[in-house]
Amino acid sequence: MVQEIEALNFPVSVEPILHSGEESGHQKIIREDTKELISITSDKYLLIKNKLVTDRVQNYLNDLGLDFKPRKVFSNNSYSKFELIVDQERSISTKLGSDLLKPLITVENSYDTTKSLRVSLSAYRVICSNGMMMMKSLFSSSTKHLGQSKPEDVVESMIEHLDNSNRYFLKICSHFERMSKLKITKTRMDAFIEMLSNKAIPNYVKTQILLQIKEQSPQNMWGLYNCVTYVASHVLDHKKSSSNMIENKLNKEVLLLTQ
Repeated sequence: MVQEIEALNFPVSVEPILHSGEESGHQKIIREDTKELISITSDKYLLIKNKLVTDRVQNYLNDLGLDFKPRKVFSNNSYSKFELIVDQERSISTKLGSDLLKPLITVENSYDTTKSLRVSLSAYRVICSNGMMMMKSLFSSSTKHLGQSKPEDVVESMIEHLDNSNRYFLKICSHFERMSKLKITKTRMDAFIEMLSNKAIPNYVKTQILLQIKEQSPQNMWGLYNCVTYVASHVLDHKKSSSNMIENKLNKEVLLLTQ
């Protein structure tokens, strides 16, 4: 198992909250090793432990004979997220040279009802030895922590969805090939600048993107996209949860310009 992911597997337990000696319909989720209270939930909330999820995803990839390594691992007790780069690749030819794309699996889970158990598959472009460029999401599936299901059944359903999504990988590679043939027209650049004016994107990120564009002088949408994702990969602090939201927004908005 990947050592970095083990940090997500801290022990948790559920304790019913009693009122006058009787169950109140609510429960506490406790981190056992530190005795911290993580959340209070309805007793209908289904606790799905990170260890169950991380072990099953890694075993799934091992069973397929695929190597993998973590890109991001994040946890603040109540919310956890990890991303795995899968060693299955396809090279695409563009006017900028040969670009290497690999599948990336993202899994999210929470212990406080704010997030469903979610798995998604994306295509990522390798840009250098210490980073990746985010590409377009191919597939995502989420399951709420409710109902009478067993945690094991919920996780197994997640794996089945992931297994069925693999066929979309080559489809998205074709989309990136088309991006390399789309010229940066005035209309597209105007729309791009309008997107950058969004207040949700910090000024320091906007500045770095504009500097990249000036330095690289992209001639097509693939090149413009790479300027944006370079900043997302190398400038944003991915230890902060807000960085994930900024990165996702940049990715989504730029790809909309290529439709």
